[in-house]
Amino acid sequence: MKKILVFLSSKLSVIILSVFLLPFFAGCSSGGGNCLECSGPQANSDLLGIYITPGQALIPTGDGKVQLRALGSYSDGRDYDITNSVIWSSDDTTVATVSSSSKNAITGGLVSANLHRAVTATCNIKAIFGQKTTVVPVTVNMYTPPSDIPMVNALAANTGAVFTMGMDASDGTEVIGQPAHTVTLTRPFAVGKYQVTQALYRSVMENNIIGLPAEPSWFTPANGFSPMDTRPVESVSYNELCSADGFFKRLNEREHSAGRLPVYMEYRLPTEAEWEFAAKGGETAQPFTYSGSNVIADVCWYTGNSSATPHAVGSKQANALGFFDFSGNVYEFCSDWFVDYTSDSQTDPKGPASGTHRVVRGGAYLSADVECTVIHRDSQDPDAASSSTGFRIVCSEK
Repeated sequence: MKKILVFLSSKLSVIILSVFLLPFFAGCSSGGGNCLECSGPQANSDLLGIYITPGQALIPTGDGKVQLRALGSYSDGRDYDITNSVIWSSDDTTVATVSSSSKNAITGGLVSANLHRAVTATCNIKAIFGQKTTVVPVTVNMYTPPSDIPMVNALAANTGAVFTMGMDASDGTEVIGQPAHTVTLTRPFAVGKYQVTQALYRSVMENNIIGLPAEPSWFTPANGFSPMDTRPVESVSYNELCSADGFFKRLNEREHSAGRLPVYMEYRLPTEAEWEFAAKGGETAQPFTYSGSNVIADVCWYTGNSSATPHAVGSKQANALGFFDFSGNVYEFCSDWFVDYTSDSQTDPKGPASGTHRVVRGGAYLSADVECTVIHRDSQDPDAASSSTGFRIVCSEK
């Protein structure tokens, strides 16, 4: 079984698609009608088997779809796409539907999930090719993020994404964020579209049992600043966020209890690798100095334009994945202990098991431009709360 986590905005649903890849075999004599539709095999090449791929994909609920491919394995040693030669159907259209090819050139194998509630349900997607049939069980596990936590999918498929983390200085000078090294991410995850706001933090932390302040931020009316619930929360420490009755424990309990978050999923801080992957805009995004642009003022509140205060989240330009404020406004905690990079390739790195300081990334409203780049690294004592440091959330399987 292969499984994919899909995370969407607050108005959509998040889906996990599990597709069991069931190969099946169908005979095909040379020159047969089915072979003519395979668009590639030699005339004397026999169809040895058919399989469905991939086992994972992104499916926005309602109008979003995922492409299932039917591939034919032939005796010439090659696989050919026969997706539009297959007749597709679903045995429970309330769970998911799948389209077949038509004279209007609609691509076959497009699956759309139709559930709009926090449930787990399964339907059978049927693929017919000639006289043979295969059934692909599709399980849809869906939850709906609450309206106060808009999420954006960062890595949809557990086929993995490979990117270069950090960089090497071309002129030989030392760069905080070197050496460059290859990182592979295999776990699907979603990231908060915005830095966590004062309003969201307050709604989660009100009446906590260990007495943590629900209004920790410095930039509030109590300190002479105009009220702005959409400012990022700051002045919270790493240990407060991750404590026994801290933000993440309370948020997960709230969402599990409300039935919006399956028990096998959680909200948490990003790893440093997840943070940099999302800040750079994903695997195929154009490389930028800052998150979404080479022009710092387009995407960043920093010392050159902030007037020494954080600003409302989302008031600058988004990056390629739709995230705001990865550069500037406030620094953001990552879950990793800070340690110098090596040049070794890594898969799903989480940092060392212990350390003295946690990673913070992205720069802040008082930062110089170099501190707001997508590769710059910094660190903070996990007990320290700074008016320049906040955080954003990640959602994934535990």
